[in-house]
Amino acid sequence: MQACNAFCPDIIGHPWKGKDLNASTIRDLVSFSRSFDVVLVGNGIEKNQTRYLRPLIEKLLALHPCVVLDATAFDALDFPLHMKSNPQAILLPHVGEFKRWSGIDVRKLKINARMKLLRKIIGKNNLVINLKDWQSVIAGKNFAYVNHTGNPGMAKGRFGDVLAGLTSGFWAQGMGAFDAASCAAWLNGKMGDTLKEKKWYGYIASDLLDEIKNWKSNHPFFKSE
Repeated sequence: MQACNAFCPDIIGHPWKGKDLNASTIRDLVSFSRSFDVVLVGNGIEKNQTRYLRPLIEKLLALHPCVVLDATAFDALDFPLHMKSNPQAILLPHVGEFKRWSGIDVRKLKINARMKLLRKIIGKNNLVINLKDWQSVIAGKNFAYVNHTGNPGMAKGRFGDVLAGLTSGFWAQGMGAFDAASCAAWLNGKMGDTLKEKKWYGYIASDLLDEIKNWKSNHPFFKSE
């Protein structure tokens, strides 16, 4: 945590002893999660931690009402995902993570076929899946949306982490899961498009944070009535 704060003092963290996940930290994290409206799991976790990441995710899905799964989480998830008592979860796999998770390569599937596949995977579960690609497909039990914002300059590290944070943040502020995933995808891509106009492809994920401030000040998307 100290290393993170040296890089960015604004980060509020909850440190635990040791460098790796273990049975003790899982208990602490599950207990700690009860203090929050939304829990995001998977970002920044090394793949060699999946042994303990799997039981952590299983416990969170069983106990926490709102869980967002991203990144390394898909190396620890069963396919298909069977929901139990958890009323809602949002999954954010890009096409590569989706293949590792499901064994299905969707890169040659057209948008309608991807949408049909996601709806089949979701079934009766209260899942929302954002299948991230150059055109992301967001699907839930009752709705689907194809996002057209974004550009190839965003195919770099950490852009997905910003998207995960936006998705979790919108959900925590009262949006429904599908709306939170859809609005986050649109806004993340739109900010990337704005950066492309300013810097061509010479921008990085942290530049999106400055764009959030600009949009909040100048765009009706953020205006209250």
